[in-house]
Amino acid sequence: MARSSCIRRGSRLVWNGAASKAEKGGHQKTEGSGDKRHFAKQSQSHRCRKYFNKPPLEARAKKLQFRWRKDGEPRKVPSAMKPAAFSFGPPALVLAFLFAAPLLAQDNTEQAKKILDSYHGGKFEEVVKLANEFIQAKPQDPNLPSAYLLLARSYYNLGKWTEAVPAYRKVQTLSTEKDVKEEAGYCLAQSLAAQAEASPEKSADRKKYLEEAVQLTGEFGKTFPDSKSVAEILLLQARLHVQQGKYAEASKDLDAARMADTEKNLGEELDYLQGFAEAQRARELLAEFKKADGEAAVARASQIYARLASAGNPALATEATLQLANLDMAAGRYNEAIDRLRTIPGRTELLSRLEAKLAPLRAEVASQSTPAPEKLRRMQKAQQKIEEIKNRPDLSGQALFQLGQAFLQTRRYDEARLVFRQIARYGSADLVGPAEQQIILTFALQGRTGEADRLVEEYRKKYPSEKGIEGLVDYLVGRALLEDGDYEGALRRLKSAQEKIADDRYADEIPR
Repeated sequence: MARSSCIRRGSRLVWNGAASKAEKGGHQKTEGSGDKRHFAKQSQSHRCRKYFNKPPLEARAKKLQFRWRKDGEPRKVPSAMKPAAFSFGPPALVLAFLFAAPLLAQDNTEQAKKILDSYHGGKFEEVVKLANEFIQAKPQDPNLPSAYLLLARSYYNLGKWTEAVPAYRKVQTLSTEKDVKEEAGYCLAQSLAAQAEASPEKSADRKKYLEEAVQLTGEFGKTFPDSKSVAEILLLQARLHVQQGKYAEASKDLDAARMADTEKNLGEELDYLQGFAEAQRARELLAEFKKADGEAAVARASQIYARLASAGNPALATEATLQLANLDMAAGRYNEAIDRLRTIPGRTELLSRLEAKLAPLRAEVASQSTPAPEKLRRMQKAQQKIEEIKNRPDLSGQALFQLGQAFLQTRRYDEARLVFRQIARYGSADLVGPAEQQIILTFALQGRTGEADRLVEEYRKKYPSEKGIEGLVDYLVGRALLEDGDYEGALRRLKSAQEKIADDRYADEIPR
């Protein structure tokens, strides 16, 4: 577990480790388009927060594809407008992507069929194994680019970004198809962005991946100016700039993305990121004591989030409501934050709402022999969001943690302790430790020194690398003893806190 520390922000007491982990999460998603035959079932792995959940390009294959006869020999059929990337869809909608080059030799045919069958069945781990065996056994085979492409796509689907990056770089080197190169460029940027999100904050690796991803997003627009994914790449670039703290550049990216989004498919996502950027900028301004500018940025962010929270998209409304609650807490409006946080649905309920909203469109598409591309895209995007919700950390866990923090800040320690105990018992692994810290703090802040000391000892044994909590509890207990008139005991605990705490920030980390 990374070292957590308690930081006072205004009148708000938060743990660094808890806040950063609770707010992380991200995830890649993919998108293609075409007629009903050309959608693939896909299972995505959730790796990075929520800031990289973008669908890939809608590339068009300009070649003949191959379908297999029962006798094992390929027969040529003209390819329709087929996406070069995967896409979600109901089980009845299957992407007919096969190797681009003819596989006439019987040994090649059998190997290729195994890879393709695994790929179509969504068995991406098996595709990785078989494709690697094919590549090692036949390094000069004319189908090598196709094998690398399926390998890269499988790594991408599995969320194995470290492996996906070199695989897609190899695709760029080997392939002569513009559409495939376009897909590789897109997915490379997405994979590097995901690697950055999964790296420790302020680490050299995170900085390197962000810089590489920004460079690739810039190159993509120049290399493929007519791509239908330009708006998505600009949106990704804006996210990356937000991660780097470059809010002016992010704003320019968002403006460019709005212009490139001619079909208006990204409006809500652009708005959400704009609100997030405004909120982050507000925190910086307020930290610099630029109150007027900071409050103006908070107002703009609140306006955007309020509009999204009342929109018809259940997932986006949930995320916007959580962000509004965070803004309320930052402004000290704890009662308003508590009311908002109590409305955050759990994952199961949210998935049920999304499925109910998607059901009419799914039925309409299934009843049509040639559904409109726009309806297919809408259905695909909704299905991707469902998969994203399934794979990412439950937002209700973060909401529950924030609820406990709100109770803590309003000195409702018993209620806060109940919430944190619930998280410690049933919450996700990344929230258990921070919740246990908060339980200790509730006792210390109430002056219940015996319980606090006992829990600190248990916590120290469970998390031997965590040192800050001991000194902080000594500080809190010392203050409580001071208020009770036990000056000798207070002096002893405060001296102990001074010895244990190396960071002088702790002197101002107690809610007043």
